[in-house]
Amino acid sequence: MIIAGASIFTLRFAHIMPILHMEGNNRMDIYRAQEIAASPVMANVTYNGQQVYIQHVDEETETARIFPLDQPQAEQSVPLRSLTEQ
Repeated sequence: MIIAGASIFTLRFAHIMPILHMEGNNRMDIYRAQEIAASPVMANVTYNGQQVYIQHVDEETETARIFPLDQPQAEQSVPLRSLTEQ
């Protein structure tokens, strides 16, 4: 069965990754954060209202290593739930 508008990734992995996108209120879930971190396409992700780059996602601690786009030297680890995708 083909679903209109569904990507190959979604079709292939939907059975093992039940939540691929955002949880309520645009909070980041671990699967979406990993997808963004691995993608060559820049996503509009913010932390405390500031646009950030996700460098790495730690599944065990459910945190992401991020830095503000205008301050790459200001790396920090933050809880995934504190990130939002616009």
